[in-house]
Amino acid sequence: MRSTLIVILLAWLALAKGIGVVIYEVEISGELAEDIYGRGVEVVGVGPLPLFVAPAGEDYAVFAFTGNVTRVKFFNMSRAYVVVPRGPPPETPGDFYLETPQGRYPLRFRSGGPVLAIVDSLESLEKVLAEMGYVPQRGGRARLVGGSQQGRQPEPLPEPLAASVGSTVYPLGGVYFRNVNAKVGVVEVQPHGDIQVCSNVRNVAYVGLDVNQLLLGYVAVNGTVQGNIVVQIYKVNSDGTCSKIGEEKYPLYAVRSMYYTVAGVNPTSSQNTQIGVKVILNITSVSGSPVVKVQGMAEYIRTVHHGFEVSDYSVEVAWGDFAGSRSPIYVGARVSSILLGPYMMPDGVLQDGTRSLSVVIEADPVNGACQTLYWRLYINGYSYEYGSSTGVQLSGTCRYSVQISGGFPLLAVRHAKTLTEDLMYQLRISYNDGSAPFVRYYWLNPHTPLRGSRWAEVWKSTPNSQGKIPEIWQEPHLLTQLQLLGMYGGWGGSDATSKLRVHGLVSIFADSLSRGPAIVMYVTGRVLQPSGATSPVGYWEVRLRFPIPVSTGAPIYAAYVGDSRFEELSPPQWVWIAKMLKKAVDFLVGALQLDRFKTLIHSVFSYAVGQLLESAGPRADAANVDPYTLKLYYNAGWANDKPWDTVLYWALFNSDKFTTFTVTYVKVYPIEATPNINLNLRPSNAERYYPEVDHSFVKLWAFKRLTGAEAIYIWLS
Repeated sequence: MRSTLIVILLAWLALAKGIGVVIYEVEISGELAEDIYGRGVEVVGVGPLPLFVAPAGEDYAVFAFTGNVTRVKFFNMSRAYVVVPRGPPPETPGDFYLETPQGRYPLRFRSGGPVLAIVDSLESLEKVLAEMGYVPQRGGRARLVGGSQQGRQPEPLPEPLAASVGSTVYPLGGVYFRNVNAKVGVVEVQPHGDIQVCSNVRNVAYVGLDVNQLLLGYVAVNGTVQGNIVVQIYKVNSDGTCSKIGEEKYPLYAVRSMYYTVAGVNPTSSQNTQIGVKVILNITSVSGSPVVKVQGMAEYIRTVHHGFEVSDYSVEVAWGDFAGSRSPIYVGARVSSILLGPYMMPDGVLQDGTRSLSVVIEADPVNGACQTLYWRLYINGYSYEYGSSTGVQLSGTCRYSVQISGGFPLLAVRHAKTLTEDLMYQLRISYNDGSAPFVRYYWLNPHTPLRGSRWAEVWKSTPNSQGKIPEIWQEPHLLTQLQLLGMYGGWGGSDATSKLRVHGLVSIFADSLSRGPAIVMYVTGRVLQPSGATSPVGYWEVRLRFPIPVSTGAPIYAAYVGDSRFEELSPPQWVWIAKMLKKAVDFLVGALQLDRFKTLIHSVFSYAVGQLLESAGPRADAANVDPYTLKLYYNAGWANDKPWDTVLYWALFNSDKFTTFTVTYVKVYPIEATPNINLNLRPSNAERYYPEVDHSFVKLWAFKRLTGAEAIYIWLS
């Protein structure tokens, strides 16, 4: 508390006296980068300032899944600006130091406060500092010393395994808020969800039990804001009331985006204690017409007690074509980057994930020869692997193959969860002299940009003395998500519009009914045809492999999910299913977070069906591929004119006979992948569970919003 007051006092003194400061550019890499961007840095003498990052440049890039070439700004989060007081450095110890011509300035890690701010340029940073009362000057480049600064080399790609029973894991999950149309005044930021977690305090966002760390970020669109952000910390009591246990206040700067650490949410304050936070914006000035988006990321401490708490997830880049060979995309331009994504970032991800990238590039020779092509992979602006590729001389072009594999991109995931929501991969390419290649073609080999394990929900799973399971785990929860992206087409055409672009998202839930457990899938798929026409995908298929023989006799139910409607493919064949849906479904299309996935899908892709399928009417069904493998599929039918791209699919199983199954194959017509990800089911026997009164009956990650724990379906009454 005392150190926080000192930092705030220093900021006030700066405003009053116009403290002279110097801006230095530094390189941040290795383990020190994870510490700095995860904890924040305090510079003695200048108050609670974050590190600042500006775009590293602007050049031409090609979007891998569309073939469009355009100029884009790019970021290098390994290079940041540190602001120190003008004059000799103070003679105080630090955790590490900024080495400058004037001496070594001590820097300390801190708990609570600004961590990172994104600005448009160095000039805009100078303006931000001047508005805060500082008098800035440029100091050039400096060096951080006293910490680990090793560069990242390519890492081996281990097979991702689910966490074993008894192990401690650290899931990363989001805390979601509604957007704010900013204006001068005090605004309580509303949590995104359908319920209030506190009966006596409004607008408290649920964070949960046993939280290792909480980061809060904001992004300002169409303008900027200034003022401060207040974070009130609450204990969620077992009776549904909340008790305030802390409050923190930090500055809002006129920057593009920024995130903070919240000191009062930590392992001590949240141990066996449910935590919630209320976010208040005290806006003193605005520029433009800003919309402010607040978003949080919590790192949790969890122990795997049963095994069903953890399942796999995967992002797959797939391909399809007519002739069986890879389909190149024509570029015909000089480009410095290939952009891939956006890739989803599920909640509850563990830090065991892996990633890969496989790109083939054909470029014009330089002076008749194939020059060595140098590349570096950035994920959300953070630098990861780098290397080079020797060109193979072809008839008029040089072919380069870039194969990359690595571990879990923690820095990029933290950035996604606090600022951007998703992951964007950028492959920077150049020759030794820094010039960009003239790219004729490129294509993507099938690869897995991200794969790993995820904790199913924000819940804990601590057993009681009889080894029983908290009853909240009987409620529906998200087992896995699988994202599928790709192109389809042959060599025909002179550009990427000769290909079909396909995007699919498969979300699989575990449900529980009196008749037995069920598996619920939401499948979203769209396609863009060469003509530019867009429409939902016409056929999808998911194959599940079980450890025991399964039957196709399980009831199947399917319905379309639209922007404002929920419509069955056909009338329910089982009355008890229809009654159950009408009673259980208590929220609308927003529960699926379609707005978010519209951004994810439509920002890069537009889609169209473009294939006449076998039947005129829509159909969802199941069939055995073999005794152990079940094929769940949907066929829109050639006469189907439904505009919706999401289908809810529900099938009944008996998980008391098995505890795990595998997604072996996914097809979102016409692309396909074999992810082989494992899903773990909790027991359906009610006698295995016990009532836990100290856990709010809510969930957070299934739909990226706070809902009642029982919520899973979407229904309009």
